[in-house]
Parts: sequence; structure tokens; C-alpha cells
Amino acid sequence: MSTFYVLRHGDILNPHQVVYLRMDQEIPLSDLGKQQVAIQAERLRTCHIQAIYYSPLWRTKQSAHILESVLKTNHLIPEPKLLEVSNPQQGTAFHDFDRRYHGDLYHPDLIAQGGETIPQVAERMMSVVQQIAHQNPNQSIVLVSHGDPIKTFWLISDSLAFNKQNLGSERFPIPGVPYPAKGSVSVFQHTENQLTRTDYWLPPEV
Repeated sequence: MSTFYVLRHGDILNPHQVVYLRMDQEIPLSDLGKQQVAIQAERLRTCHIQAIYYSPLWRTKQSAHILESVLKTNHLIPEPKLLEVSNPQQGTAFHDFDRRYHGDLYHPDLIAQGGETIPQVAERMMSVVQQIAHQNPNQSIVLVSHGDPIKTFWLISDSLAFNKQNLGSERFPIPGVPYPAKGSVSVFQHTENQLTRTDYWLPPEV
């Protein structure tokens, strides 16, 4: 059985209020975000972490390096499958995106243009877990990723359908549908291709 501590990167700077998705160095961690990750790193000290895999965008890379400065795993590994959702409207101002697509990253018009679907995001995320668990049996691993990709782990764990209602949203919260916050840690056990969420660490108050 492998244990995965899945960190959503900390709070960010998005000065132009755009749909940032896979934008890179334009979207760094804020000072608050750095503090959030540093506090979670201290909590992870007692978890015997063997490796840190991270989405190779700047905000997740920053988060991973903060973790490594505390945990000292000597196994800090970029993993492209942990990337944020791919979408053709990346970089569009929120107000324009919301007017055209009602804030929906999975709008049929965007999927038709090559945007990822929720099942596609879930499939690539689960493939990472299975690969790492196979390579690192019975170990404790940190993954650093993004909101929607992490939420697909919740759907898998809870045996929920891959749809927008179950996924939820940070910008447009759905009542009764929780969503992983920036700076939070979702804890999962993986055994025999089963993923079970066992804990959720809220982002620390700074």
C-alpha cells in the first residue's frame, strides 16, 4: 500500500485576472502561498516522505521546492501528467470567458476545440498514481498539482461520476460540493489499483 499526500499549490498572483490554467512564470505563488506550503511542509515532516513529484508549472515547482527544502527527499521529480487542465481559452480574461462560456472549462465548444474532458484529466492523473505506486511500493509520496486534477482523485475515491456537478468549482462554488483549496493536502491510500481518500488538511491560516 502506498500513501499519497497530494498538495494543491499555494495561493497565487494573477494580476490580470485571466484563466491561467497552464500559464507558467506569469502565475507565481504569492507570499501567502509560500507560507501555506511551508507550513504544510512542516506537517509532512513526520510522514516519512520518500519522493516529491510535481507539475512542472512555476507555481507547482515553487511549491515542490519549498517542500523539498524541509523534507530533503533528494527525489524531486517533474511529472507532466500532473499538469493543470488543457484548454484552448487559456489566457482569456475571466470576464470574457464567463460571458462566452459561463465559466465552464468543459463547455462543449471548448471540448470541440481540443480542450480536455473531465474523464481525460482523471485518466492521466490516475495513471500517475498507478505508475508511481508500482515503482515505489509501500512508500509515502507527495504529489503537487492543481485544483481540478486533484478533485478527480476525490471523484475516483468516492466512486462519483466524472461530471461538472460532482467536480465542483473554485470560482463558482456549488453548494454541498467540496473542492480542494489552494495550499490544502488531500491524503490517499493506494492499493491494488484502488484509491481511497483518508484525510484532508485545510490550508493553514497565516
